[in-house]
Amino acid sequence: MTFFERLTITTLASFTVTNIVASIFVALAWRFRRDNACPSTRATFLFRLRLFPLLSGLFAMLLSILSFEQFEPRNADEKIGIVLLFLALAALTLLVLNASRIWLSHTRVQRVLNACTTSAEPWSLPDFPIPAYKIDAVFPIVAVVGVLRPRLIVARSVLAALSDEELADVLGHERAHLRKQDNARRALMASTTDMLTWFSLSKQINSAWHEATEQAADDTINAANSRQRLAEALLRVARLAPSELLAAGQPASALFSGEGLDARIRRLMEDVPPHPAPKPWWTRGLAVAVSLLIAGMVASHPLHELIEVAVRYLP
Repeated sequence: MTFFERLTITTLASFTVTNIVASIFVALAWRFRRDNACPSTRATFLFRLRLFPLLSGLFAMLLSILSFEQFEPRNADEKIGIVLLFLALAALTLLVLNASRIWLSHTRVQRVLNACTTSAEPWSLPDFPIPAYKIDAVFPIVAVVGVLRPRLIVARSVLAALSDEELADVLGHERAHLRKQDNARRALMASTTDMLTWFSLSKQINSAWHEATEQAADDTINAANSRQRLAEALLRVARLAPSELLAAGQPASALFSGEGLDARIRRLMEDVPPHPAPKPWWTRGLAVAVSLLIAGMVASHPLHELIEVAVRYLP
């Protein structure tokens, strides 16, 4: 086999092996999760946990390429066994599925936006950071839809049912979703294809993340009277929803998607302790970058030795 063929197969195989190991780690981490952490912290943890197998596999691919380029002789005459070929094919399948699901998610968002805004009435909200629209809809939708160019979509039935104060708290909830970029996170989690995708654990993590993000957005409403108004607004919106029609599964950060509200309402009526301010994003990014650089420098040669053992001894 040529150098490029060996590089391609072993790199893809490293993705599959790392994905499997990382998926097992995620399953174990899920069992020891902290459900009592504040919602914002819990949502961030679950988001990173769900993407960990995919990101670990991609990092392993990058590391394999670097180690191969550095240590593999160009003129070596080696054959690749069926096991590594199978692992490479599995990786290629997963990566293609990831790309296709990202594209399908994008087209789905565009269809929802087109359906909502074609006959919608623009709504002037000077203090809201994205365009807003009023629509006629059977379901009482209040949602931020889209990732790159998000839109706020509000059903006219909701506007008629809420007071100005309640509407202001609802918009504050949706503004919190925008600040956290929850639509982009939701799209990534829904599009991720790895070894967990075909197990119920994937749905459990996504569902727990959704619950945590809604609670985190609720918690941005700090004043006790505002939290009570938001709880009342949630109940008003829920009463407008036909029992046989749910909005669950929409690619949007919605105020209400048809899920049970009991725990959420009870939480809004309670006093929530202040949450610690998150560290600046650049400090976390710098720590991750330095850690990955050190890992790449330390693991490059041992990884190549491990690949050589796999090529030599696997059938």
